Amino acid sequence: MKKLKRTLAFLLSATLLGCGGGGGGSSTPSGGPTRYEDSWPIYAALAPGVSSYANKNDTRIVRSQIDDIRALGITLDANESNSVASSLTLGDFYQEGQLSSFVVVNRGAGQVGKVYFLRWKDGTKWVDDTARILSNRNACIASQYAITADFNHDGKPDVFLSCGGGSEEEQLIFLSSPSSSSYSRVSTGIVIKGNRAAAADLDGDSYPDVVLSNKEGVSNPSSVLVLKGGGDGKFVNPPTSWLTNCTTSSGSFTPQEIPVKVDQVFLVPTTGGRTDLIVSGESGAGAKNQMWFRNQGRAPYFTNCENTATSAKLFSASLVNSSDAVLTDVFYSTLSGTSSLYAYMQTSNGTVAGLQKFVIQNDATLNLNLLSNVFTAPTQPSSGFPSMFRLNSSNQLIPFDASCGGVAAGTRCGLTFTLQ
Repeated sequence: MKKLKRTLAFLLSATLLGCGGGGGGSSTPSGGPTRYEDSWPIYAALAPGVSSYANKNDTRIVRSQIDDIRALGITLDANESNSVASSLTLGDFYQEGQLSSFVVVNRGAGQVGKVYFLRWKDGTKWVDDTARILSNRNACIASQYAITADFNHDGKPDVFLSCGGGSEEEQLIFLSSPSSSSYSRVSTGIVIKGNRAAAADLDGDSYPDVVLSNKEGVSNPSSVLVLKGGGDGKFVNPPTSWLTNCTTSSGSFTPQEIPVKVDQVFLVPTTGGRTDLIVSGESGAGAKNQMWFRNQGRAPYFTNCENTATSAKLFSASLVNSSDAVLTDVFYSTLSGTSSLYAYMQTSNGTVAGLQKFVIQNDATLNLNLLSNVFTAPTQPSSGFPSMFRLNSSNQLIPFDASCGGVAAGTRCGLTFTLQ
């Protein structure tokens, strides 16, 4: 009988892996149990992926177009306003066999935002169950971007929150407890104008390392910070630089400068099991908007120096021949056996956006072929373009957004690209 019960529990949990859904529809089998209140957890927990890229593009996610907090029927404080669209990240935070959402909600001017851990209740709606796992719900004054990874090596998903807008702020981690179901708000000591973060194991020690963008930061002048993770939720500057910028010519190659005022950083799994770095920012004297750094497999992991056959070349691209293109999301695919990068770009004013495909022609030197006419920039949705997408199992890019108003055609969260 015990064996039969375990088998039934496993079969039920297998049907619920993708329950990190959005605004409607049922993912619970007819007559299935309620996974809420005092009955949880009753299903095997879902382990986080090895990188923030893997967690964002997790094929177990059914929907990532989350309606704004005010449309979810959740009771809000008087000073709470709207959800931060780019603060969405998912993971099995409740260790119950389904994906939950982390979202930050803005408060009044100059006030810190409020953290919400949303659980998917009965396959029908998102509910605020934050109090079960988190007591200090303060986010940043200007919460920018959230990622999921296992930063303290306990098998549970943690959240790194990038902070900083008009002024510098301390970056935050919401760290799981190895011995309980709770989370703690942890200060990192990293004070920058953070806009975006990415996490992956760069040095092979099984602990996620972090790359941060630092646009116009003063306390730390580096535009891109590459930090070593210690497996305890803390990060340090590595003993040797993990990102070097060549400023002089080497042979026949004159290196391009790293974009100035970098506001986007991406760690993307590419060919041969590598994790490459892609950054986007403003162009300047000798600098392009976007650059791709090939992971060298040793320190310095990322460099724009070209001294040996294994050194990185760069890629530079702009949207619709615009010099102010901003790369806001990037994906790697081997569709039809071709290794390609798909770059989602917007103009700085957000009025034009589109997807460009770069075919990796020579992985040893990172030669790229820009297929500029593969996609036509779509008409701007009524509520503006989304800044983030996720790659699903059907080779589609689906909006990854925490401030949707439904997914109707012509709206921001109704925009979808099919990779070609």
